[in-house]
Amino acid sequence: MKEEFKDVINYLLLTVHFVIAFVAGSMKELNKLQSRKFSFRNLIANGSVSSFAGVIAFLILDYFGLDWRLCAAGTGIAGWSGSYFMDYLSLVLKKRINKITDTNITVDEERSHSELINK
Repeated sequence: MKEEFKDVINYLLLTVHFVIAFVAGSMKELNKLQSRKFSFRNLIANGSVSSFAGVIAFLILDYFGLDWRLCAAGTGIAGWSGSYFMDYLSLVLKKRINKITDTNITVDEERSHSELINK
């Protein structure tokens, strides 16, 4: 396959996963309507954060060469989780970096991340 077609396919895949994550985040926001009034602003905000989380998840899963169905499932789950996924990813990266640099996360940082994740 020609190189320019590979780029087009990669951008198309990224767009598809962006939409999957946006829809998942929007569905989560619509699921919350039982407890509050509909807000288009909240729908767009939650969808945007979810899209970002889903694209990050897709890039990570695609890097590891996983099947497209598993990538799509991971994108949807990260999109549904939204900011919680990003908080979890942040904690994992901090732990990895601290392990490499031989430093420790403070107890307060660990507690704040645990509280966010376990909500």
